[in-house]
Amino acid sequence: MAWPNNEFLQLINDRGIVADINDSVGKGWFPLVTKMFDEMIAAGWDKHVVQIKEKFGMLRVYIAQPNIPEVWAIIYRYEEMSRHICEHCGESGEQVGLRGERMRVACPAHALLGPKGWGE
Repeated sequence: MAWPNNEFLQLINDRGIVADINDSVGKGWFPLVTKMFDEMIAAGWDKHVVQIKEKFGMLRVYIAQPNIPEVWAIIYRYEEMSRHICEHCGESGEQVGLRGERMRVACPAHALLGPKGWGE
């Protein structure tokens, strides 16, 4: 199951974040993105997300606020962290090409299932 789900949307609303949440991001990254948003807010981020998604087997976050290096450093750090977290379950994973599908991050169990086994 992919975002957006009601719990994630509630967390965004509670933080006052304006976002275009792409449904190609797996629920395993939910805690990662939540922590990233909290750090970004603490660093002075304006709470506007242009887009958040999985691309090339890692988290991608696009914001419109260009001139806060601390916020961009947080984004880059979490994008890099996402390369090692299963998109489906949040366990330790690695980037893999799943049975002819696009690049994903999967733990060993979800790599065997492939994307159709993820319920997407």
